[in-house]
Amino acid sequence: MQRISRFECASSLLSLNPLLAKTRYALWVCLGVGVLAHFALTRATGPQTEQRAAKPLTTRFVKRQPRLTKPLEMKKKPRPRQRPIQRRMVSVEARGDRDHAAPLVRDTRWAQCLAKPSAALVRSTAVAATGMEPQDLTGIIDAAREPKHKMDMQLDLLDVNALDTGQYHAMIIQDPSDKKNVRGYFHLAVIFSETMVSREKERTHARKVVALATLVKAINKYTRIRAELSDSYTFDSRELFKTPWILACTYIQFRLTASEAHNLGRYMCHGGFVFSDDFIGTRDGPGDRYLRTMLRDALTTQGMQLGRDWQFEILPNDHPIYHCFFDFPQGPPMGNDFLNIINPSAAEGREPYPYLHGINIEKRLVAIHSVRAYMITWSDWGKSNAYSETYRTMDPTRQLQFGVNLVVFALTQEGSITHRVMDAMW
Repeated sequence: MQRISRFECASSLLSLNPLLAKTRYALWVCLGVGVLAHFALTRATGPQTEQRAAKPLTTRFVKRQPRLTKPLEMKKKPRPRQRPIQRRMVSVEARGDRDHAAPLVRDTRWAQCLAKPSAALVRSTAVAATGMEPQDLTGIIDAAREPKHKMDMQLDLLDVNALDTGQYHAMIIQDPSDKKNVRGYFHLAVIFSETMVSREKERTHARKVVALATLVKAINKYTRIRAELSDSYTFDSRELFKTPWILACTYIQFRLTASEAHNLGRYMCHGGFVFSDDFIGTRDGPGDRYLRTMLRDALTTQGMQLGRDWQFEILPNDHPIYHCFFDFPQGPPMGNDFLNIINPSAAEGREPYPYLHGINIEKRLVAIHSVRAYMITWSDWGKSNAYSETYRTMDPTRQLQFGVNLVVFALTQEGSITHRVMDAMW
């Protein structure tokens, strides 16, 4: 028996090669059997055929036509109850013992608001003379044409003063058949330029305020317009577009700033009305020249050139501004410029204009230029504390009435700020 040394174990004498050979033999035999079995099964079942997958289910929505239904009808229809009507013929005989016949129809204020144009009966005729024939009445009715440059009275019972919320400085309603039947409110404002105020005397600016305050009293006296002097603004203020009438008056050399000229030009082109008046009343004086320059600069900012788009036109005596409230058949009334005729040395040989100049843009009067010094007549004439003794003896009634015409025309003119506001509201 072979002896085992101390460094060997029992498995040291074991031979591994025969064991590995047997294992490899068994592996190859199993692999061959598996391959043969696979080929045998493949031959037995045959090749597989491709199968198409079924399409997925789809849903189709079909819109059906509405069903025809029979409208709902009542089986029993109500019949109106018939009542017998008896007609009686009444004969009317005209009385011949009357001295004169009364008007057939009297015009009432509420009837004027029902339709336009209205029909006003301004003549009368006797019943016996007409013979009760319709054709004889055709000469009685005169069609009342709606006056030009006037606003319509939409509702006679409208409380226009209730619209005074501060959004607009003026609101007015005028009866088309009665030019003096006007009512509403108007907040006048003192409009000035920084350049103008810095060069004028304080007394001159105070007289402007007194002139407007006197004009406010005249408006409240002669019309149903509730007027008041509210505030003062510069030419470049946004509040300028709320008031339809402004007064520009001076006697010195001045020039509007760029912002003031641009704002005044927009104001004139968008419904505003400017009344420029020379303070002294001297033709070709500083006030006359620079007020014309003010209007020219303002319109130039809006692309309108003198001589091409507008010009200073003479207002004829039949212009509506002389007849919109009070009548001035001879044209503009006398102003403070009459002193230049009495004292030619004060006018430096310059004769006053016998007329007023106006500026029309798209058939709308946007400005009036005056050298009559109406502001002096409003502020000093007929007052005990007047600047001159001559002013105290002068009666400013007609001059103030012309100022009322200026305001009423500016408020009621077609295309004015107030007119556009009223059209937007109704």
